[in-house]
Amino acid sequence: MEGSFVFMSTCPRCGHQRSQDVFARSGLLRSLALGHLIEGYCAACDELWPISANERTLLTQALSADETDAPLPQVSPIEAAYR
Repeated sequence: MEGSFVFMSTCPRCGHQRSQDVFARSGLLRSLALGHLIEGYCAACDELWPISANERTLLTQALSADETDAPLPQVSPIEAAYR
């Protein structure tokens, strides 16, 4: 299932939950698997921030919850060495 995947992240400036809906599911899976930065955005504050470790965990769980989807891609030791 491709397309955008919507999740919530808390803006560190105003403290409100903001919908993050500009991410493709496959891109999120890859970014999580490779440990890449995933940023949230608040239009009201015009603020970008890296999502928290807790939000990354919840996002991983949400993406993995659908049993019909493929599991998170595994990172090879070679890829891990170049992070």
